Amino acid sequence: MVLAEGRRGGTRVSSWKFSQATRSGAGGPLGIAEARCALLPTPITLGVPWSAPPLVRASAPTRLDFAGAWTDVAPFATERRGVVVNAAIELRAEAELQVGGDRYRLEAKDLAQVVEADWDVMNERDGWLDLLKAAVRIHQLPPCRLTTRSAPPPGKQDQYAAALGGFHRLDFSAAGVLVRPLAVPPAFADWLARHIIVCYTGQSRVSSATIGRVMARFVAREAGEVAALEGLAALGIRMAEALEAGDEREVGDLWSANWQIQQRLDPGMQTPVMARLEQAMADCGSLGGKAAGAGAGGTMFFVIGDDPARAARVAAEQGSTVLPLQWAWEGVRVW
Repeated sequence: MVLAEGRRGGTRVSSWKFSQATRSGAGGPLGIAEARCALLPTPITLGVPWSAPPLVRASAPTRLDFAGAWTDVAPFATERRGVVVNAAIELRAEAELQVGGDRYRLEAKDLAQVVEADWDVMNERDGWLDLLKAAVRIHQLPPCRLTTRSAPPPGKQDQYAAALGGFHRLDFSAAGVLVRPLAVPPAFADWLARHIIVCYTGQSRVSSATIGRVMARFVAREAGEVAALEGLAALGIRMAEALEAGDEREVGDLWSANWQIQQRLDPGMQTPVMARLEQAMADCGSLGGKAAGAGAGGTMFFVIGDDPARAARVAAEQGSTVLPLQWAWEGVRVW
């Protein structure tokens, strides 16, 4: 992992580059985990028995994917070049680790799942809190209580935004991942926070199924598939430029263009509920919008030109839950 720092417009920015060796899939959670472990009061190393304080808490923001999502997924990301732009928001996932006792208690409050067991169960992969079990195994934790809670609706979240916070352009290739913070004008970031409506439709979905279908067609080189994915990557480049230029209309147009390409790649992306919400937001003066993540349910977000408060009321009338939006300029917090 390499960190290069510079300055743009009087503000320090950093470019993080994660080599292929530090990545686990397109998201690179291992490399980020190693970087962020240094935030602990007593730094930890992956695979080394726990020696930190008996109580540690952590939180990480979720993200809105502005453009280019899916191009970070292998094999496209390793055979071509993927470009994704996203921004971290203050809907945080939280975790608390308390060491002590004679057994393990793992709890995911948002999933209403609890595992109480001995060490042997930590090696089981049965679909029941397997990620938390893996954390126990990787860090060789002694008996403890590990509790997590996720404020956002269920769905995949981007590890880089969660780790680093802020607005980023992410470039994916066979060589690794280059993470470039975006110098979004502060006044424009504030305007976006006031004018973006984030709507949870109440329908969750398994995003891996959608992405799996798209990548299978890419591998088969089906007509138009490669060009469509390359089009998404190109939108990522343009989105980074639009954000740094403070161009709200271009941001809205690019969201809509991204959303149209995603629907062409997988017609099941847009549910009837999402179609009705999209039309309602258009009637409220939406400049553009798209699904967060893989679509087919979950969350949509729109940028509203003149009256975002009215749009929020209309979205609620449509049955959506309007989520609070605040940019998360800080990534993972550990205390």
